[in-house]
Amino acid sequence: GNIGYWHGNDDSVTWRVDVERDGRFDIYLDFACDDNSSGNHFRLDGLDTVIRGEVPATGGWNRYRSRLIGTTMLRAGKFVVSIRSNEPLRRKALFDLRELRLSYS
Repeated sequence: GNIGYWHGNDDSVTWRVDVERDGRFDIYLDFACDDNSSGNHFRLDGLDTVIRGEVPATGGWNRYRSRLIGTTMLRAGKFVVSIRSNEPLRRKALFDLRELRLSYS
């Protein structure tokens, strides 16, 4: 139920997104991160701006949290969105990702 084992600096995941109408979107990640791996940085590409953030601990690899990571404006159409490490991993793994959600805000 997740995309895990993000141990390599080149690990990434890509989605095709079809936006039905122009709008403002809140962007959420649903993820888990052990205390020993927190502090790595991610980047989300493919939107109007690159969104970067630091991965906080959630209390373990089986404790998922949903977190608002940014807001963006999108026009109707098809996009390719990807997420990956923003820099070489300093601590064990990036996170276990269960969901990337774009919600009209």
